[in-house]
Amino acid sequence: YKVTDTSGNTTDVATINSVTGKLSINKAGTVKVTADISETYTYGSASASYTLTIDKADRNIAFENNPTTVLFNDNPFYTNQANYNKGTGTVEYSIINGADIASVDSNGKVTYTGIGDITVKAYVSADDSYKECSDTYSFKVKYADTSEYGQYISLTGTIGDNNWYTSDVIVKAQ
Repeated sequence: YKVTDTSGNTTDVATINSVTGKLSINKAGTVKVTADISETYTYGSASASYTLTIDKADRNIAFENNPTTVLFNDNPFYTNQANYNKGTGTVEYSIINGADIASVDSNGKVTYTGIGDITVKAYVSADDSYKECSDTYSFKVKYADTSEYGQYISLTGTIGDNNWYTSDVIVKAQ
């Protein structure tokens, strides 16, 4: 038994056990598998071959979390890494919606500078054995409602006869 590329050259796409004929696939590609038998006293020599095309396999990528809302506060970032299940490669992150208010680093950390909708994409390119894959998640950055978190706002300033502030106003969260 032998495995070659379609031109008859050696290949690393697959290997074959020359005694048992067991074929082991290493990566995607096309190979020619040949079985030869030498002439014996009873039989003449013979050869048979077939061409086998091995396609790249699917793989999956998914984000660890899928938040719908993130609060804009003193720590304006959110980290959400993506993991893939097979093959090699590096996850590449990009902002596909909301790039005017957000950026993402190579670890999936999204830093945002304002409120709005953000969509993040994770992508892994194809390797020798597996197809490319990608995933996205979207979330809204919003201001916290002060009553939801037990915070109240106080205003300090000079109030005139008409109940309007007539001086600079200081806004303070309590």
